[in-house]
Amino acid sequence: MYDQFSHLSSIMKAYQNLYPHLGNHHKEEIHQLLHQSIGHDNNIDPSFAPYAEMFKEDF
Repeated sequence: MYDQFSHLSSIMKAYQNLYPHLGNHHKEEIHQLLHQSIGHDNNIDPSFAPYAEMFKEDF
């Protein structure tokens, strides 16, 4: 059975592990994507919004 919380936890753990190793330009790309996905840009798939909500406080 699909467990959304478990899936989100896995995404967050991977993100936290990768973030220190990202170059500044990659961090900027992630920031822009998360900003867009929260609803500021209708061209982004709204299904990404839960991930953006999870990370937006980091920016």
